[in-house]
Parts: sequence; structure tokens; C-alpha cells
Amino acid sequence: MKVIVIGIDGLEYSLVKGLELKALMQSHYDKLEIPRECFIETDTGAVPYTPKVWEAILTGDKPDPEETKTLWRYRNPFIERLRWIPFLRRFKGKRRLLKKIGFNPMRVSFKISRETFLDRCRPSIGVNIPGINIWEDRNRRITELIDKGRHKTLMLVMDRYLNDVFNEFEKRLDEEDYRVAMMYINNLDYIGHLCWYKCFDKIIRLYKKVDAKVGKLLRKLDHDVSLIVSDHGMKGSRDGVSGEHSSYLFYSLNIEDRFESIYDIARKIIEWSGCR
Repeated sequence: MKVIVIGIDGLEYSLVKGLELKALMQSHYDKLEIPRECFIETDTGAVPYTPKVWEAILTGDKPDPEETKTLWRYRNPFIERLRWIPFLRRFKGKRRLLKKIGFNPMRVSFKISRETFLDRCRPSIGVNIPGINIWEDRNRRITELIDKGRHKTLMLVMDRYLNDVFNEFEKRLDEEDYRVAMMYINNLDYIGHLCWYKCFDKIIRLYKKVDAKVGKLLRKLDHDVSLIVSDHGMKGSRDGVSGEHSSYLFYSLNIEDRFESIYDIARKIIEWSGCR
């Protein structure tokens, strides 16, 4: 059997359901609580942490606490040590303050060293997968545009990114054999953080665009199982300024099946594809 997995960072269950996005909902859809070992402490409390959740989804194991500790760090070792002090970890706005006085964080690579379902189910295809493929440059560019408030340019860059990932995935599926093929996008996470309160209409438009692109892709592909899965959803943050991660993920399937926990996902993919 051929299995297609579409990972969508920050895809919110309530928005997919409320907007009746049929391609994303597929035949069966649900939400799944994220276990606490996949959370990280932030300025506003504990929230699901993208690297930890994707490692759990891809491997079926609890995430390594060191490998998925952070996606950014400070070059100054003293500042880097300070940020992990429990009291300071909860200090709101510290990253903005440190930037103002000349301490800019650098993005670090997140790599999954353990076996994933893409390793178990060869031949496989992975496009833009967190912890496996290199995608720091694209994300760095988006982060810079957000920090500078250049939202018009940001939307153009994110549109290009969305098209690039879908086009690369479709091209590789046309040219290569596979048991499991997975692609990943994180536009919805970025725009969820940025626009939850200020420009919610942009979130709605992007959700509808992603739904249309996913529907077109799945209708074209010859496959047996298609899974759409997020690492978390989005909700309004308590500061009333931006969006933050909700404590559950969204998933949908074109077959009648379900997951009991996040760690079921890799096992089911391996089972569906006939790998051992």
C-alpha cells in the first residue's frame, strides 16, 4: 500500500471544522491530546513544542530532551545559560529586549538521529521534513521579515514557499517509487502566531488556499492511505497580541481508523505500508 502523509504545522482543528474544509477533513478527522513530554516552558507557560512533537510523530518514541531542546540559541554563553534559569524562562519579552541591546539569537539545526517511519518504509520520499531535511534558510528569511514588520513581503515569500514545497513533492512523486511519502509546511503556524488578533482574515484565506492545494494534490495522486496531521493547533494567546499553540493536534484520514495517542502514528503508517 502507498501512504501519503501531509504534515501541516499549526493546523487548528476548530478552524478546519468551522470552515468545513473538506479536503483537509477527508473521510475521518479528529483531534489528539499532545503528551506533556512534548511541551516546553515559554513566557506564557507550557505549550507543545514543534521539534518535540514532530520527533514523536516521526519516530513513535518519546522525544530526546536534548536533541529537541531549542531551535535557537545565543552565541554569548553567559546569555545562553541565563535564558534557561526557571525564573527567567518565564520572563515575558526577554528575546525582544536582548535584541535591542545587541544580543541576537542564532537559529540552530534540529536533527532527528533516531529511526523514523521514512527510514523503516523504504523506498520513501520526504520533502521539507523537520529534523530530517534542511530548511533553516527559508525559515530564517520568514523570521526576519516578521521581526521587521514587512508583512506584505512576508505574505509573498510564504506563498512562494507553499508553492515550492507542493511542486517539489508532486515532482518527486511523479519520478520516484515509494511506500511512504511525506511533505511538510509551516505557513499556518507563522500566520497563526502573527495574525490571530490583528489580521484574522489572512488566516482564513491561507487555510482555504491550503485546503484547495491539498485537495488538488490528493485527487491527482495514486495512493491507498492519506494522512493529514499537525503538531498542534492555534489559539489566541493570553496577552491578546498573538496566537499560541493549543494542546492538541489535528489529524484526518481517508480510511476508517484512529489513533489512541501520538505514538500510534508512526506504528500505523508502518502497518499500512506493509513495512516491518
